Amino acid sequence: MGTKSKTSILCFCFVGLLNYKALFSEENELSPGMEAIKVGSAKMIVPEGTKMNQTAGVITLETTAQYVARRLLNIEKKLDTLKEKINSIEEKVNSIGEKQQKLEEELGDIQPEPEEQSENLEKQEKK
Repeated sequence: MGTKSKTSILCFCFVGLLNYKALFSEENELSPGMEAIKVGSAKMIVPEGTKMNQTAGVITLETTAQYVARRLLNIEKKLDTLKEKINSIEEKVNSIGEKQQKLEEELGDIQPEPEEQSENLEKQEKK
């Protein structure tokens, strides 16, 4: 065997070891929204927040349908809370608008007519 073929074999072995290490290492990158959990001695990759149930020594993961239903219920609750906050803010804005309108009406009643304003300015200038 020539040196070139020995080098090639060594390179293939080294690359193979690197791939084996990457495949079975704990530092594998997970897709966004996924997490690795240990179920007994096995490592499973599941969506973040998946619940595990243990009954009489049997460990089960919630099904996809259960996971989706639970997540949708949580989203609906958050959405309802946000709608309540938006309604509260809208009421406050409307209240402020009404108060502003009343103040503008009151100030409009108090302000002198334009003729009186010019007379007042002339008097102040003469002083």
